[in-house]
Amino acid sequence: KKTIYFISGASGVGKTSVIKHLKGILPENYEVHDFDETGVPDNADSVWRKQRSNEWIKEGIEKLFNKQGFVVCGVSHPEEIESFKKIFTSTNIEMILLTAKDSVIRERLMKRNRDKKTKEDLERAAGKIDKFIEDSINFSYVLKDLCEKYNYSIIDTTFISPEEVSNKLKELIV
Repeated sequence: KKTIYFISGASGVGKTSVIKHLKGILPENYEVHDFDETGVPDNADSVWRKQRSNEWIKEGIEKLFNKQGFVVCGVSHPEEIESFKKIFTSTNIEMILLTAKDSVIRERLMKRNRDKKTKEDLERAAGKIDKFIEDSINFSYVLKDLCEKYNYSIIDTTFISPEEVSNKLKELIV
């Protein structure tokens, strides 16, 4: 069944790392995008995220005429996806959550934000690094609880490579 998939998760769970692998292993009739590929405004908030999700869904609906699946990797909120399902009733919209243990999220985010420019960009957009990491870990619990509530698939990326995560995603999507 033709479907729009949102691959979500808190920062540091591996969403960006799986994009290129997913593009390489999904059949040609699937399209994969990074939620943030058109840019993220300073102080992006839930209003921006909802608006951007809505735009992705509209683009996905258009593409599903010629494609089997449309995949968007980035931070999406389960309750927002549920509300979009009620608006776009003739379109299948699903969410798959990527998650990881706290220590792994912390380690990945510290490693990612080592260089000065990246750290400055993140602090400009999201505030201090330590607070950003703790907020990401806390948000991962919120996302997991909500995804369990709505029966969305969850993949723990703690002990598996981006390639293995992509293979698990392919099993769920194709």
